Amino acid sequence: MVLKPHNISLAVQLLIPRTMKLPAALVALSFQIAQGRCLQTADAPPTYTPEECVLWFNLVVSTFDADESGGLSSDEYFEVLSYLGPATTATSYAEMDLNAKLSFTTMACSCVSLGLGEDCCAGKDAEIPVSVSSTADDPAVEAYLANVCNVLATGMVNVSMPSSVGAVTKPTTAISFTEPTVSAGVPSDGGALLGTNDAMAAASEESEPTTTVAPDPAVIVTAATVEGPVESEKSGLSNVTLVFIILGLVIIPSAIVAAFTKYRKTKDVRPRQASLSIKAGDDEWYEPVENQKSLAASDAIVAAVMSGEVSDPAVIEEEVRVLVEETKTPKSVDELLKAYAGREMDLLKHMRKMKALQDKNDAICAEVSDLCQKVTPHMTPEELLEKYEGREDMLLKHLRKLWALKQSDDERKAMRAKVIAYCEELSLLDSCDELLAAFEGREHELLNNLAIRKAKVETIAEVKMIIDELALSTKENELLSTFDGREKELLENLTKMKANKEIEAKNF
Repeated sequence: MVLKPHNISLAVQLLIPRTMKLPAALVALSFQIAQGRCLQTADAPPTYTPEECVLWFNLVVSTFDADESGGLSSDEYFEVLSYLGPATTATSYAEMDLNAKLSFTTMACSCVSLGLGEDCCAGKDAEIPVSVSSTADDPAVEAYLANVCNVLATGMVNVSMPSSVGAVTKPTTAISFTEPTVSAGVPSDGGALLGTNDAMAAASEESEPTTTVAPDPAVIVTAATVEGPVESEKSGLSNVTLVFIILGLVIIPSAIVAAFTKYRKTKDVRPRQASLSIKAGDDEWYEPVENQKSLAASDAIVAAVMSGEVSDPAVIEEEVRVLVEETKTPKSVDELLKAYAGREMDLLKHMRKMKALQDKNDAICAEVSDLCQKVTPHMTPEELLEKYEGREDMLLKHLRKLWALKQSDDERKAMRAKVIAYCEELSLLDSCDELLAAFEGREHELLNNLAIRKAKVETIAEVKMIIDELALSTKENELLSTFDGREKELLENLTKMKANKEIEAKNF
């Protein structure tokens, strides 16, 4: 009987461990393709009856399981194939072709699904199970029996066999099909593996026990019809080639997709934007010569932002120089730019983070110094910061609580009144009570934040007014987003641009 696709799928699912499913599926697919080629020239696929499968199975067990271990080792498996014909050109299991070894590994690893342990098919002790106790409706046993019967049918269908199961002298296991009336193909229920006594009992029900000798293996050798070694080698090579082709079809597209995904992630996608150039004014008419370079740099920054070239090296270098001076970095600008050659944007991001961290630390030190003078005049801010190094947030929390206790009710009421006034100006009356509750004891900090926000709102209003005067309303959102947190700098640049425009208008 020929292995069919559904039998292959069931065998792969039930008999192969999870770590071997992909290779086993590929091997099974190549086997089906090769088997389809064979069917094009074969007259008819080999068939068998359940009784024949029982007879063949017990013949193999009684003849070749020399150590009576209940399984066929690799050497015993080689002996079986040698008698059947396909391995006649090899002298040992190691010299057998890949197809035979894959068949042995597949049937041996069925021990995992048959409950014999995860490592039962690993190492030199791996054996094809031939003695298994299971119920007849076990799908794992059904798949295993179908596989073994197919292998036996391929090699033994033309072999002269004894007429009854009783002819086998020393069976160690037997197969019992629940529906022996099936004439061909895989049994519907797959059967079950029984012990030695059950096999002999089943044989005695069909015929009287007779004393016979096991069939001569030479009969099997001469009766088996197998083609020459050249054809076997060609078939093995074809299957190996199919396996590698299928692996290539799976691995190569996966590698291409992974490489393309990585390329897309690392690529710096820049949106296309319309270019807008603004001609700088003639600075010598109203400013000293030493200020011309500063004005030109400011115009270049704004023009670069409006043209979409936010990663221009000149713009990056100018901002890095400013950040280096503000953060007092030990290395010079030239050293940093040389170290980050080709990665100027990364350098700019690092410098911005360093500046933000430095501003935070300065703010903490300033607040600690202020609260220390009000709450603990007997200790200096330096002593407190050294004592609470790495725990500055906890220090601030303690100082704020002490200061809140010392604050008078009148002062707190005055602060709350200022907070409410700011909330009215900034249209935050709905959340004013929540702000006061969140900043309880830190009303002065809330006042500072609201004052900064008010100044930012006023600056943005002035920026929008100048943008409208310069007819740059289409770039308004982009400019405000780029100079977020640096609105005063943007206002200065736009003011200078406006002055240049006015001078040019007067000259013409």
